[in-house]
Amino acid sequence: MIDTVRRRYYLLAVLHICGANMTAAVLMIYLKSMGLSEPQAMLAYASYFLVPILMQIPTGAVADTGGRKRAFLISCGVNAVCMLAYAMADNFYWFAFAAAIGGVGAAYANGTLDSWFVGQLNRYGGEAKELDLTFTYAQFFKCLVAGVSGLAGILIAGHSMQPTWIVACVVFVITGIVAWRVMDESDFVRERLVTSREKWRLMFQTAQTGVKQGLDNFRLRFVIVSVTALYAAMMIPNMLWQPHFLQWLPERDDLGWVWLGAQAFTGLGILIVLVLRLWGHEIYDRRTMLLCQFVIAIGIMGTGALSSPVASLAMYYMYQTARGAFMPINVAFLHRHIPSGTVRATVVSIEGGGHDIGSAVGLVLGAGIVYLFSREIALIFAGAFLLVFVALSWKTLRQR
Repeated sequence: MIDTVRRRYYLLAVLHICGANMTAAVLMIYLKSMGLSEPQAMLAYASYFLVPILMQIPTGAVADTGGRKRAFLISCGVNAVCMLAYAMADNFYWFAFAAAIGGVGAAYANGTLDSWFVGQLNRYGGEAKELDLTFTYAQFFKCLVAGVSGLAGILIAGHSMQPTWIVACVVFVITGIVAWRVMDESDFVRERLVTSREKWRLMFQTAQTGVKQGLDNFRLRFVIVSVTALYAAMMIPNMLWQPHFLQWLPERDDLGWVWLGAQAFTGLGILIVLVLRLWGHEIYDRRTMLLCQFVIAIGIMGTGALSSPVASLAMYYMYQTARGAFMPINVAFLHRHIPSGTVRATVVSIEGGGHDIGSAVGLVLGAGIVYLFSREIALIFAGAFLLVFVALSWKTLRQR
């Protein structure tokens, strides 16, 4: 039965990432084609992260008390609406609204599928090694699908680029239908809720317990702070890579191949982690996470600092390789150190809140730097900021 659960987890993870990344290679150029400047596009997209900051813990509590399947289905529905909103938007405020809808969907999705899988793995007596390897394999599969779906998205975009968003909407609908059919949660223990007041009380208690477990554990605190700093830096290149490389490319569609290459190198990073884990090396720790962040910082700085298109692209791919290595290590490390499965989604939501806060801050700061200086200066700043964080964290780690 564990193999069946694992296959279902892979299927849902791949479908979800396909919908989420269908628009990845066209987002910035789509917003610019609709009249937004680069700083305006970054600020509009910031609402994707600002809205979930207040929702991460409540949505995690909903998943822990009402079921991870229900929360995942809600996220698929909301994300489908988000894609339609993007397709119909035509100004800054509508794009900000569409991004905010996507943020709600992301808040419900964050950690929900992973928490469902861990719960089912524990139900059928799975081992910690299976958890590490499954998360690593899942990240690798998602990386491959993200690359192909992003390339497909830009190739089918057409002149208006709206078809890409409509196709992404359809993918999320399909994901929801498949999840409704295959996510088994018959073992989920629901409290007997006589009144709405009891239901809200249980959700509040779950959220309170999850926050306490997340913040009292120094390893979980490290993950939260680390992810906050990382995404504050990474959201700047994540938004600026399209106009940065488009200046050297003959056609807009060539961005799809840059994106596919980025996902290939992300997959390489994941593959390195997978091989080392299969060889028995214990690398799911804080030092390895900081090492990955160090390489990410150098790659981001080099992307902005180097004027040669080949050298800049090489540094960008180095950044993507380190990012790929970081992802499965971070997810496995996080789930290893959550002490209670009953509040797992809530604790993961706290980590998601760090992701959202860091991303929103990075986008706002990046927009200001691009407006005052240039996108290259913004990229250099992002890498330098992350380098400072890594240096301070390494010093703190050695003192423990």
